[in-house]
Formats: sequence, structure tokens, C-alpha cells
Amino acid sequence: MKKTVFYAFAAALALVSCAKEQAPVVSNEVVTRIYAAMDPVKSTVGIDGTTAHFSWTSGEVISVATAKGFTDFTCTNTSTGEFTHAGEVTPLNVAVSPAQTTDKFTSETNFKVGLPAVYTYVEGKTNALMIGTKGEGDKYIFGHAAALLAITYENLPEGTKGISVTADEEIAGIVTLSGTSASAIEIKNDNAGLSEKTVSISHDATVGNTASRTYYLPLPTGTYETITFHLIHENDAIETSTTKTVKNVTLERGNYAALPAATLAEGFAPYTVGTEDNTSGFFAEKSASYAIPAGKVLHLEFTNYGSGANNWNNWNVVVANKAHGTEGYAEYFVLRADNYGWTPKTNFNDTPSLRDDLTWTGNWDTFITDMNGAQVTMTIEHTNEGAVLLSAVAVGNGNTYTETYKYPVSVSEDIFAFLFTDGSHFQINKVWYSNSKKVLDHIASAYDYYLYDEALDLAVVGAPKGIRAVYTDGSDAPADASLYGGATGTLNAVAGDQVFSSTFKGNAIDLHIPVKLGNSAFGSTSLATSGLIYSPFFGDVPAGETVSKTLFVYSSCLNNYASPCADIASAGFTSFYASFRMDNYGWGTNYDPATATSNWNWEVFQAMQNHDTVKISWTNDTTTATVRFDATYWYGETHFQQYACTISNGELAYRCFTENSYVVAID
Repeated sequence: MKKTVFYAFAAALALVSCAKEQAPVVSNEVVTRIYAAMDPVKSTVGIDGTTAHFSWTSGEVISVATAKGFTDFTCTNTSTGEFTHAGEVTPLNVAVSPAQTTDKFTSETNFKVGLPAVYTYVEGKTNALMIGTKGEGDKYIFGHAAALLAITYENLPEGTKGISVTADEEIAGIVTLSGTSASAIEIKNDNAGLSEKTVSISHDATVGNTASRTYYLPLPTGTYETITFHLIHENDAIETSTTKTVKNVTLERGNYAALPAATLAEGFAPYTVGTEDNTSGFFAEKSASYAIPAGKVLHLEFTNYGSGANNWNNWNVVVANKAHGTEGYAEYFVLRADNYGWTPKTNFNDTPSLRDDLTWTGNWDTFITDMNGAQVTMTIEHTNEGAVLLSAVAVGNGNTYTETYKYPVSVSEDIFAFLFTDGSHFQINKVWYSNSKKVLDHIASAYDYYLYDEALDLAVVGAPKGIRAVYTDGSDAPADASLYGGATGTLNAVAGDQVFSSTFKGNAIDLHIPVKLGNSAFGSTSLATSGLIYSPFFGDVPAGETVSKTLFVYSSCLNNYASPCADIASAGFTSFYASFRMDNYGWGTNYDPATATSNWNWEVFQAMQNHDTVKISWTNDTTTATVRFDATYWYGETHFQQYACTISNGELAYRCFTENSYVVAID
């Protein structure tokens, strides 16, 4: 389908009427041809009070519903709107323009069509999706099923491959439509079946580009908070200088929304951050804040310069929820070039340490020298599952330094990144975007579960505190637990990957939990209702030796003592010495004089016991018994509790007990 006069910024548009067609006969007869016309209202698009009509293009193909499903008819006469088919069929009430492989006819009031996620650019083609129903004289009358949007780019750079459009609502997918006339059939942005928020229109980059090009895109009707346009350049890059965003726009059927033309510069203009003598101090100078929507990758190429005074006098990067200086700005994390960084204490989640997923390679002996003048390539990916994956590669004096980091972030809101100085400066040479290539395969627990000889109710165990998005390429990243829908079922005492039905971002998804087997267990799987239960293992600790047990804990988290505890006694448990709990508490003759030390964060101690790994060690130094708890939280943070007390005759025996928890011994 083409427009006869349809230019985005023309002072006036010509009104083009369809020629008078000959009277067709379609009804219920077997035919080889049909006729089609445009609804005078619903096929019209408006620009600044003026109108334009569509007309048919010779060779254009539409889908016509028949008893055997949709059948293709091809335009053979544009003036009469005649479409023909090679064989005889009985046409029904509905037709779709243009024909597409997603068309599926169920009934005259229930059929499927698609708004594609990828279009191929054709000069002047609007890509408009139109629905036709039989009108007067059994002629198919077509009208818009969606709104129409357009963006014009002036001064296209060489190698342009198309345009990418991202909205805050889903704008592509296969939807089921119903209705009895063209005016009643509409694709709205709340239609079930829409699944993609990004759509692209591509063309062959080897074909000479024009100085100006207008891209047309059908979009579901409705209100959008943001619609962002990017011009796709070489290597699927999306340069920031080509980005345009419209906000708070309402799109209606039959209305053509044209954005002001974007006039492009000759290319990205490099710029310098900080003074060239490296006197710009900590956080003194900053690059632009670059927005990174979910599913996009920000690429920064820059030359780093440092004063050489310290390792940290080089590049620093911030990933935040807003652009710096705007209301509500808060940082997810700050990362330095020298394998160091931090997260604010008032961060968006409970992860207290930056270093859990930070990796670094390089040569400290030459680091400072090599980084002065190093060429740095940094990518910051915002995954659709709510994680940021940062990778920086610096090359200086022939030596390569790499730094990577993973961190959970918002999946529904853009994140922002910028560089800042600290006795350093850098020249930003290139900034561009690309689409994330990762495809979600499943959601997985971030750690192993341990069982022995009893099954556990997954609802009792609880959803994994840490979940990771696992991609089809084998990579993984932290996932936003708030988007996880939970899972129920039986976690069996069988080693291997156990799969449960779950949801993520409202979509059905498999949850994978890796299960390993311990060598014994104690406590009760009822957790909250279980009383004090002793371990099946106990014994003596010979003088001068240490006995250790590593335990995986399922805790009710109802009390501080809902975790493993330790007993000590004389050899053979003939005389009880003391009981020690992890929470700096205990009882018995040897408890009061014991020296207790710990480094717990008491604000989160109780809540952090579930899914912990705890190693308990009993050491017999002949005159002194030392009992130590080394706890590792599910995400890697470690803490300890230790007691030291006097014993007699070099005799020491050990035992564990627990309450309101279930404990599996790993070794």
C-alpha cells in the first residue's frame, strides 16, 4: 500500500480519491477475484488539519478469509481495486492488508494478525496494517487497525542500516482481533499477544543513502509515556547523537503523528572530561549521563589519562537510576579502574558488597604507567531480566587490563552511566548503542541446595533469595527477584538439577534448583514447629586436634537461635561443659567464663540464617577449647562467632543441636 501525497512536513497535502470501481460480486459465490476500497474516514491520516488518502499498489498482496483459512489475493488493477487469486475460493467476511504469515483465521469475529518486530524499508511505504470487511456491493472496505507514526532523519551518515524504536509499552506481537466492521477492529497497546517493546526498520547499508529519509511505523493505539527512536549504524550500533524521544503521547486510529525532523551532525564529536594536567579531583568533572534502556548495551570508547600518583587516579564509572543532577538520583554502584568500588548503604537491594562479582586481570607492577594514555573500551549492558553487566578493557603500552562486574538493577526503568575524574582526565572518542544479544533460557538459584534423606516442600523452603537469569549462550547474571513469581512443589533428595514451574516478569518460565546430597541431617522440615533436636554425629576431639562440620541451614528465621548450635563436654560426654549458640549466647558451667567474639551485623542476623552455610569447628588445645562458627550467607558475605573456654584433663567432646530449623551436614 502506498500513499499518493504523504510528506511529513509539506505545507499542504493533496486529497486523493479512489477512482470509481466497477461493481463486484463477492458474497458466497466461488470467485477468482475480489474488489477492495478504502474507508473514507478510517483509511485517512491527518497532519495539522490536512488529510491524505492511501491507494493500492500494483502487485500488492492481501489476505482474504476463506473456509480454508486466509488466502492471498494480488492487486492487478489499481484504479478499480481489483485483486485476483489463481484458483476458485469462497471468500468470507474479513481481509487483511498487507498479507503476512502470521494471519490466522478462526472465524469471522476471531482472527489473528501480527505487528512485526522487524520491517524492511521501502521508499514511501507506510507499513500500515489495515483490516477489511465486506461493505456495500460486497466490496471489502479497509481501514486502519492501528495508529501510524513517522520520523524523518536529515543528513544520514554513510552506512546507515535503519531505525530502532522502543516504547514503554509492547508495540509488536501477534494479537487476536474481533469485530463486525473495519471501524470496530482495533489494535490497542493493552491487547493480549503484544510481546515486544522494540521494533526496527532495516535496509541494505550498501545502497547509497539519501540526504533525508522518513520511516513509517504502525503502532498500537493508546497512551505512551515514552517512545524513543535510534538510528542504527554500523555493527548494529546506535549512536547517541541520533536519539530522539517523545513523551506522554496518545496515538489514535487514523491519526498520523509526525515527529520533527532530526538533523544529524557529521558524526559523533569527541570531547574531553577533566583538565589535561590531571588536576580535576574526585567527582569534580563528569561525562554526559547516558541512558541505557533494558535490552540495550552502551558502548564507550575513550582514552584514559592519570596523574600517576595513585592507582585510583584513573577512570571511574557510576551506574545510577537517574541522570546525575536530576531529582531522585541514586547510585547503584561506583567502579574504579583499579579493581575497587562500592555500593551505597541506602542501595535498592540488600547486597552489601561490590566485590562479589568483580573480576580484574592485569599487572600491578606497570598498572599506573600503562593506564596513562590507555585506550579503553567499556560496555554496559542492561539486560531485560534486570541486571547490569559491565566490561572494561584497557590497552596501554601493549599490556591489557580487564575488569568485569555484574549487579541487579531495575528492569522497568532506564539506568544511567557516566564517567568521572579523580586526579585524571579522559577523551571520549565514541559513544554508541547496540541491542543485547542474550536470550533468556531459564531462571536458576544462585546457590546449591543440600538434602539428605527427606524431601522438602519448596513452599516451605521458600523461593531462592538469589536468582540468576541464565541465557542460551550459557552466561548468567543477577535477576530482579521482585519480578520472580515464586514456585511450589517438592524438592526431592536426589542429586541434580530440579525444575519447577514459575513465572518471571509475568511470563511462564522454568526455575532450576541445583540439588546436592549431604551425608546426614537433623532438625525438622516443619521448621517453625520443630523443637530442639540433636545431630546424629558426635564424638571426641583428641588433644591438639580440630574437628569440623560444614552444615547447610534451612531456618524459620523466627528467632536468633533458629540455626545450628554446639555442645562441648568431657570425653564420651560424661560431663557436660557448655552449649554455644551462633548469636553470642549460651549456658553451662564453662559458658560464663568463656571469651566470646563475633562480627555479626545484628540488624540482619536473624533474617540471614536461611540458606546459610555454617562451618562449626571444635579445637582441643589441651587446656582450652575453642568453638568457632564460620557462616557464609547465600550471596557470599561471611561472618563468624567464636568462644574460648578452659577445660580440664585435655578432654573434649562435640555435638550439634538445632531448633526451628533443618540442617544438612555437607562434610
